[in-house]
Amino acid sequence: MPKNIQASNLTKTCTADGWSEMLPIDIAVNCGYNHNISGDEGRFFWQVKVGYTIGHSVSLASLLTAVLILCIFSS
Repeated sequence: MPKNIQASNLTKTCTADGWSEMLPIDIAVNCGYNHNISGDEGRFFWQVKVGYTIGHSVSLASLLTAVLILCIFSS
């Protein structure tokens, strides 16, 4: 973690009206994105998009493999 970024936790608070909102900028800042020092503003969010796309793809492939194995052994 870079020296200028302090580790912190993301939290939500339970109120009488429900859970408190979490703004995307709060998530970005707490995950190490600093808008003031970043020259490439869209890179952080692009990396997040690539990360969840890869994660969903691996999950789908695992699910399809599991279904295929279950179909093979069920007959």
